[in-house]
Amino acid sequence: MNIGKLPVCDIFFVLAMSPFGVRGTAGAAFPNAAKENLPANSSRTILIFGCVLIAAAAAALLLMLFRSLKLRNENRELRIRNEKQKNYFSDVDALTGLPNRNGIKRILAEWIDLCRRKGTDGGAFFLDLDNFHTVNNMFGYDAGDKVLLETSLRLRRMAGKQSIAGRIGGNEFALFVSDVNRVEQLESYAKKITDSFQEPYLINGIAIRLTCSAGALLFRYRETIKKNEFDELLNRGEFVLKKAKTGGKGSYALFNNTFGGLIDRQLQLENALKYSIDNDELMCYLQPQYDCRKRAIVGFESLARWKSAKFGMISPAQFVPMAEKSGFIKELGRFVMETTFRFAKSVEDREIRVSFNTSPVELLQANFTDYVISRFDSYGLAPNSVAIEITESCLIGSFDEVTRKIQILSEHGIQTYLDDFGTGFSSLNYLKNLPIHTVKIDKSFIDEIATDEVEKDIVDMIIHLARRLNLEVIAEGAETKEQVECIEKSGCDIIQGYYISRPVPQSEAVPLLEKQEKRLLDG
Repeated sequence: MNIGKLPVCDIFFVLAMSPFGVRGTAGAAFPNAAKENLPANSSRTILIFGCVLIAAAAAALLLMLFRSLKLRNENRELRIRNEKQKNYFSDVDALTGLPNRNGIKRILAEWIDLCRRKGTDGGAFFLDLDNFHTVNNMFGYDAGDKVLLETSLRLRRMAGKQSIAGRIGGNEFALFVSDVNRVEQLESYAKKITDSFQEPYLINGIAIRLTCSAGALLFRYRETIKKNEFDELLNRGEFVLKKAKTGGKGSYALFNNTFGGLIDRQLQLENALKYSIDNDELMCYLQPQYDCRKRAIVGFESLARWKSAKFGMISPAQFVPMAEKSGFIKELGRFVMETTFRFAKSVEDREIRVSFNTSPVELLQANFTDYVISRFDSYGLAPNSVAIEITESCLIGSFDEVTRKIQILSEHGIQTYLDDFGTGFSSLNYLKNLPIHTVKIDKSFIDEIATDEVEKDIVDMIIHLARRLNLEVIAEGAETKEQVECIEKSGCDIIQGYYISRPVPQSEAVPLLEKQEKRLLDG
């Protein structure tokens, strides 16, 4: 019998049975021969058994090693696939399939190298869909997503083989085109981009018309951009895009050398803003809120002000968006909150309510309500002595979450004002369903209230509706006697604006109250 040709299981069977087979067969027929050959047969059997056992162990070991290597390879391939998938989703916008900010950043270096190898310049275009939020508000977020997807398809059609289209975030896109060597070509391409958005979007059977603003800059392949090339291009592109939007919807602007100095100044401002609190440059001014019936100041709005040692007084319209972009808004917001609470505590015996503005970035932080309540309690403030002011931009996409947070604050004695009311597209819905206490009518309605009957009717309607909902009303931006008279006739509770007082430093706020109290006592 050739054992080497038998399967392993058969070999074990033969080895197990062979001693009995020798005794039972050979021993019966040839008893003497069996007895003489028994020791030799036993030794041979043991030897064969040992060799087969070693072979079987080696085979089992090899099998285990093979399976281990196979499992290791499978795990390695799985890790590679997971890493590729992770990299893909970190570099690609899930909705449009275009490279996102990270993806563009990674690919852009290759595009710049390509321009340099070819010895050609390139055009970088930064796009923004004008008033895109109206699509979400009027037609829903599903329609908004479809508009963004269609936008990505339009950009893909414009982008050539050696161009990059990407979505920077929200309704902002970027397009990088090679072989753009002259300013005339850059302008021609920018016009082509803005014109391509004149065609309406057909979404769910509805024609939606949107315009696109574009900022364009020429990348010189000979130019060496220090540090991070993408960040440098992005800073330039976002700056020139803002310039384009100041020219009206559907406009474009081209980067020029004078913008370079402005961008450098902006970067210096952003850096200086980070140290504004440490350098004691930030402060809060207070603007009185005047009750027409009581003929008295009943509240103040706390407004952040920045007086830079290097740049002088900087407008909030400039440094607040800068803080949001750089991530400094959290520190800025907490500074304003602390300053406001401190002032509210100092005037608590006068029954004055002090409000402060909260940005969407702050409001949507997970620990926002806990932090506000803890600081409110630490100052020992009375219920309804302070209020936060939010705008409708805080509510877009996060209505339920914001409502829950406002309710928690309200139950703790912290009121909420809806600021800039009337400028959004879902104001009545917000007014009906939000647990707010006060509506602030936007200045844009007050500007023409004395000369435009339509504006006056709108203000009358807002005030009437707010009263039906048991809400207090504050009219913002009253600057003339005629405006104040119209506001009073409309039945508004409280007026805020330059006619009453400009925002003043805290040191001047209490004297305003004392002057008022003296006038009431004398009069």
